[in-house]
Amino acid sequence: KLIYDSSSVSVTNTGNSLSLNLGNIVPGYSNNIIAYFSVKTTVPIGDSIVSNASLTASSLNVTAKDVAQVTGAFDPNDKQATPELSTTQVAEGKRIDYTIRFQNTGNDTAFHVVIADTLDSKLNLNSLQMIATSHLCKTTIKDNIIFFEMRDILLPDSNVDKLGSNGFIRFTMQPKNTVVAGNNIPNKAAIYFDYNSPIITNTAITQIKTPVLPVRIMSYELRIMSEQTSNEKRITNLWTTATEVNTSHFIIQRSEDGRIYKSVGSIAAKGFGTYEFIDSKLPITNDKLTFYYRLMAVDKDGSYQFSEVKQITINYKQQAVSIYPNPTANKLIISRGSNSQANEDAVLTDITGKKIMNIQLRTLQQTIDISELQKGIYMLCFENGEKLKVVKQ
Repeated sequence: KLIYDSSSVSVTNTGNSLSLNLGNIVPGYSNNIIAYFSVKTTVPIGDSIVSNASLTASSLNVTAKDVAQVTGAFDPNDKQATPELSTTQVAEGKRIDYTIRFQNTGNDTAFHVVIADTLDSKLNLNSLQMIATSHLCKTTIKDNIIFFEMRDILLPDSNVDKLGSNGFIRFTMQPKNTVVAGNNIPNKAAIYFDYNSPIITNTAITQIKTPVLPVRIMSYELRIMSEQTSNEKRITNLWTTATEVNTSHFIIQRSEDGRIYKSVGSIAAKGFGTYEFIDSKLPITNDKLTFYYRLMAVDKDGSYQFSEVKQITINYKQQAVSIYPNPTANKLIISRGSNSQANEDAVLTDITGKKIMNIQLRTLQQTIDISELQKGIYMLCFENGEKLKVVKQ
């Protein structure tokens, strides 16, 4: 809803967020950062703009939230409608939201206001749902016209009471399921103040469009990479896309609790294909840590969507064991650190603990054929007590 313009300091702009590295700061430090944005012209009046800010320092993470309402001037006697729906949304029962606004700009009180709204043949006449009205209203449908009657409304003129001279009607309709991409559904209304000639609103048009598929991620997996001479670990993010429509870039996010995520890198979109990102800035500890990763696919207009969350556990006390691909349909690769014993045994069990097969690990990276197993969840159990979940597709 916002377009970034400029700021008082140099920031990194990823399309839907701004970030700034302050470096080392001392206790008591304070500063103000000003950023300037413009509101997109497609944002309707009355809509809310939500802004979130976060500050991360060592293990501390502080967040703040601000909500602003869009305001502006408008023509008082007008008709508004949902600008577009996809054929998929129509099939799912998505409705068109209509709003009629009127104002008495004469020089005397309006005693009766009647609105006649002519419905297009591509609308389902039986789908009318009233949402809200500014005054008591009687609603009837005759043929393909909805009549909204506000008798004894006593609507003051704008010279006497500018705010009180306004009124509105809001309702929804469903398009027929026979509409196709390229169809337009026009709608306008006639507003009668007492016995005066009607005021004809603008024509509000809803376009039926072919659905635009978002980025489609076919696979996403994590792999642990270990340094041979230290306890340092790296996690490789691997993902493959089949379609990318207007995708700008991918942001890789990591979390240590599955709730608060921070960005650890980004990769420009290339249309489709396979991507790889290595996260080498992991904390070094002597404990076992679980990391959660997700991808943020950012479109060129700033909108975004998240992938499913993947998790991986690193045991820093011993050389980590990783399995991939997981889920898998045929082959399972078991990869172990350089300090593992060559002839270590492992057991594959079903979810109840029933033994399925014994596995003797003779090399640090070994491929196991599980193509004959039924689809489901299994557990790979090692002699050191570590267990890893295996998903058979």
